Amino acid sequence: ISTATESTAPALRGRKLRLGVAPQIMNMTASLARKFRQAASGDEVAALKVTDDLAELLNGKLDVLLRLSGGSHPGLQAERFVVAGADGAETAILLLARPGLAGCREHRVLVGRLKALEKSGATPD
Repeated sequence: ISTATESTAPALRGRKLRLGVAPQIMNMTASLARKFRQAASGDEVAALKVTDDLAELLNGKLDVLLRLSGGSHPGLQAERFVVAGADGAETAILLLARPGLAGCREHRVLVGRLKALEKSGATPD
């Protein structure tokens, strides 16, 4: 399945996935922000940009956008995650991807890291 998906998803051809992360997410807590940065940039999978500009995703300047959950996003691949901050409060976040990119290797790696973050929570180190 991975081989078939890789052949049909647009290849990034050696470049990093361009990931936008909403400033509100990066400002939640220092611990959570650090974990998002580690999840996004580990192994050179994604280039991180702090932005919540949906137009950048729609215009192809970003490949994926991580923002607070809410609203409708027709035509985009959306995956929802719930993470806990240091205070224990849960926050729903949404990973939006341009059509066709959801199956690429870099996107799968990023989703796996976000799922691990969701399960582990974001408790202070």
